[in-house]
Formats: sequence, structure tokens, C-alpha cells
Amino acid sequence: MTTSKINMEQLTETFLNEGLTAREQADLKELLKASENRDYFKKMYVIWHNAHHAGKEEYVEKALHKALFQIEKEQQRRQQKQSGWHVSFLKMAAAVLIAFTLGAASYHLVYPRSDNVSPSIAVLETSKVMVPLGSKSQVKLPDGSLVTLNAGSNLHYHASFGQGTREVWLEGEGYFKVVKNAAIPFVVKARDVTIKAFGTEFNVKAYPEEKIVQTTLVNGLVTVQQATTSDNTQEITLKPKQTVTIYEKAETTEAAQGESVTPPTAITPAPVHTAEKVTMEKLELKNNIKTELYTSWKDPRWVIESESLSDLATKLERRYDVQIVIADEALKQYPFNGTLTDETLEQVLDIMKSIAPINYSLRKKTVTLTINTRHKKYFDELMKK
Repeated sequence: MTTSKINMEQLTETFLNEGLTAREQADLKELLKASENRDYFKKMYVIWHNAHHAGKEEYVEKALHKALFQIEKEQQRRQQKQSGWHVSFLKMAAAVLIAFTLGAASYHLVYPRSDNVSPSIAVLETSKVMVPLGSKSQVKLPDGSLVTLNAGSNLHYHASFGQGTREVWLEGEGYFKVVKNAAIPFVVKARDVTIKAFGTEFNVKAYPEEKIVQTTLVNGLVTVQQATTSDNTQEITLKPKQTVTIYEKAETTEAAQGESVTPPTAITPAPVHTAEKVTMEKLELKNNIKTELYTSWKDPRWVIESESLSDLATKLERRYDVQIVIADEALKQYPFNGTLTDETLEQVLDIMKSIAPINYSLRKKTVTLTINTRHKKYFDELMKK
């Protein structure tokens, strides 16, 4: 077997199981210039997909989107651990709009789509926006719709966006200003939740670590659909100043023999093991809300009202690309109100220190919050009033 074929097999297997490094992506792209390698890759992907989704009528597109999200998130995590100019460049860029150079998608960077390309391969031609922590970005989609993405968010869509469908996939948080098109609804997919709109403004928050999908409507009309464990679909229609939060429900299920919940290799059978099945179940609807509390993260003035320190810390971590450690459990429920503009992290911490009994220490990219015992009694009495 030639070295080229050995490398092709190794890179294909790595793509299907773990994801590729930047160097491996470049190597695979080069190998895909050969027709035999392209044929091999397509065959192995079909084998992987059939093994991973045996007995399901799931379209290949959905499975691949899940895999790509996981791969890109892991790559972003590795990049953020690096030091020096590379991380600085990511921050300066704020967001990078790319045509995928991962796996089968790299095929479309090198070779134009032809009429005889099968649908299962053609759908992989995808553009993606990645926003690193500490940044925000605005994207104009091919139909003119605008999306503002919060820190640590990913958005991707097909190159055929606007040609019969207007679908995007979101992980993180985005504010959407959708151009009206009565014939083609605008669709946002976030895990098992689907949001449909024709021309409106709304916010979607779907960070996986928060285990929720939250949709807030500013104006217009949207429908929110969720898949349930009973394979039914529940739908709710939102009106302006309404927000719906769908909470993730995890169930432990045992995988059947020969079936895996993680991508199996193209060579060896998947083992039997226990896995976590994730579905979106519990739904909470709120009326007459202050929409700026859910959307002002994108504006010069970020409005905060009755925000617990625990929840606020999560948002600050993304906004400033730091890790916040709350050393004292009692601090987590202290509420915060106010408006932030362009304050630095240190200025924000000083403001928090003035309105709550906290001390903070900042070392490199880690903030540690502790109780200021001298001020605690005063603040506790103030909170009771």
C-alpha cells in the first residue's frame, strides 16, 4: 500500500472519530485532489453514516452538522489554549467566515459542484461563522438578513441559502433581523428546537453548557417547535415581548448491540455502552418582558436587572474571555442591577465590589471572587429592605 493511501485512510478515520488539526485539514485537502481518494472518502463516509444511524430515517445533513459543531468547538478550544500572536489574531478577527476545510466539505473548496454529485455529498458545501470568546460579530446573510453573534457562538448555513430554503444552524447566541420573504420562511435550528420566522427580529440563546434553548421575540411573529421524547413535535407561536425557554432533559439509555452514540471507526464495530440521550422537554413562557434584558448584550448599553452573580459570571466569562471562580457558595445568589457600556473587566469588577460584599483577585485570565466578611452584614440588611 502506498504512503498516500495510508495517509488517506488515517486522515479519514481521524475525521470521522476525532476531528482534524489545521495541518491535517490541509493534508486531507491536498489528498482529495486525487479522484481515487475522493471516491474512497465518500464511500467511507457512507459506511460511517449507515453504521451510526442504522434503522433511522435521519437525513445525512443533520448527522453531519452535529459532528461538525463538535469538531469546530474542540478546535476552537485548542486554539484558545495557545499563546502568543495566534490568539491575538483570533481576537482581532472577532469572527471568521469560512467555507469548511473539514472532511468532505474540503472537496467543494477544490472541486466545483457538478450535477452528478449525490445529495448526501452536495449538502456539505457550508459556510460558517465562528466567534471567539471576548468578541462579537455581525453577519449579513445572502438574503440580506442580519445576524449579530455573541461571544463563543457558531453559525453555519449552506451555500444554497436563499434558493428555496433559508436555514441556519446556531450554537451559542444570536440576534436575528430577518428580511421578509413570505414564500421562504427563515429557519433557525438549535439542537432539537426549530424557530421559524418570515420577517421579524428575535434573539436565540443556545449555549450547550447552559442546557437551554431560549427564544425572545422583539417584533413580528415566530413559531418555536421542539422535538419530544415521544417523537412528537410541540409548537408555540410567540408574540412581541414574549420569551420561551426550553430546558434540556437528559436520560440514560443503554445502546443496543452494534450501535454507538459516538462516531464509530470505519473499521471496527462500536462497543456496547451506556450513554446520555439529550432531548428538549420542559417549556417556560414569559409575557410582557423587557426585551432589552435578553437582547442588549449586542448594544453599546448592556442592561442588567436582578441578575444573580452565578448567571452574570457566565456572561462575563464569554464577554471578557476569562474564567470566573466563585469561591464562596453564598455569593452566587446576590442580585445585580445596572447598565454597562464599554467598561474594562477591572472596572466591572470594581463596580460589582461596590454593590455586593465581594473581593476579587485577577491573575492572568482567572478571576476569583470571595466574600468580604466585613461588608456582608451591611449588604444582607440592605437586601432585606
